[in-house]
Amino acid sequence: MKTADTPRDQYSFKKDLLQSFWLIVAGAVTVYSHVLLEKYAGSGPTLKWLLALSPFAPLLLYVRTVLRAIRAMDELQRRIQLEAWIFAAIGTIFATTAINVLHENGLLTMLFQPGLGLPGATVIMFLLLMLGGFMANRRYQ
Repeated sequence: MKTADTPRDQYSFKKDLLQSFWLIVAGAVTVYSHVLLEKYAGSGPTLKWLLALSPFAPLLLYVRTVLRAIRAMDELQRRIQLEAWIFAAIGTIFATTAINVLHENGLLTMLFQPGLGLPGATVIMFLLLMLGGFMANRRYQ
């Protein structure tokens, strides 16, 4: 019989990081696809479509991983994850909007034009999800 204070029920940053593997892969694929798009700028539209949409394959695998993990959680862990995701979603919307407004008004220069795009939003979402998960877990300890 499992008790509430067994090591399996404790928060683990390493476990969160492993569950986010496909999100990390999506970020790497996004960066690499941008490099390839610049390298093959004169190629046909089919290659450009494939390269531009390539990050969505690992993103779909990430969604599948998250859904499986949520189905296996108890009510408290589901609430913690929900709070972390809401924090990350609202934070990403706020951060990308603020960064894009600053960029449009010439107050901030950026690597990707125009705005953050998928690479920036993915990185911001990942960082805020980790922060939100940490904060929500601290609240319920």
